[in-house]
Amino acid sequence: MKIIKLYGERNTGTNYLSKLIDQNFEVNQLRGTVPRNKLLLLSEGSKDLYFNFTSKQNLGWKHSAVLMPLVEDFKDLHQCCFISLSKNPYSFLLSLYKRPYHYHGPMPASFSEFIRSPWKLRGRDHAPASKFENPIELWNFKNQSYLKLKSAFPEKTYNMTYESLLADYGAELLKIQAFFELKTISSDFANYSKSTKDANVSHKDYQKYYLNEEWRKDLKPEDVEYINSYLNKELLSAFDYKIVNPI
Repeated sequence: MKIIKLYGERNTGTNYLSKLIDQNFEVNQLRGTVPRNKLLLLSEGSKDLYFNFTSKQNLGWKHSAVLMPLVEDFKDLHQCCFISLSKNPYSFLLSLYKRPYHYHGPMPASFSEFIRSPWKLRGRDHAPASKFENPIELWNFKNQSYLKLKSAFPEKTYNMTYESLLADYGAELLKIQAFFELKTISSDFANYSKSTKDANVSHKDYQKYYLNEEWRKDLKPEDVEYINSYLNKELLSAFDYKIVNPI
């Protein structure tokens, strides 16, 4: 049976895609989260330790940057298929402000302050430093690692975006199936229509918000200018994202 390892930053739809994979493909998906029944793994330090000890088996935290030596030494690399999930950086930053998972320190009072504040990293992030100047650099770093994985293993890596998954999950699953030659559980792809985070939000609500880019109304011109000054433009182009005009 083929193995799938999913990588994607916080708030990029990894829970949704993971459920779609489990529902539709006969694969062994490597889990990138701490098991819920591990009561002793409640602290961030303990979670880091968990992945320090298990990364050779699970290839690390799903939100981590791809660590190439870890991938290259994976014992079942010949069976492994890699999927990365990226999200528009502007909407990603807004989502990260609303749900700042694993944020270290007092939370900034506004989005403007948030994007101008350092992002302290966890050990399981697989980052070369203890913090980035801001969360925009976090987006650059993680997404750059997904392209490096694709460059190293082009036939084993499928880079996709959250927006394309929302637009037509069936078409994306079909591409994944064809790319990796996966066996399906049934003849029709099944969607997971419930929100993995908010019971009051539907799949159509997510489509409306992200595909119509309704998040733009929450961005101030001066914040867009600041974000643009740090964004890696080559990465934007690679994932077919456009620079937002501050005006």
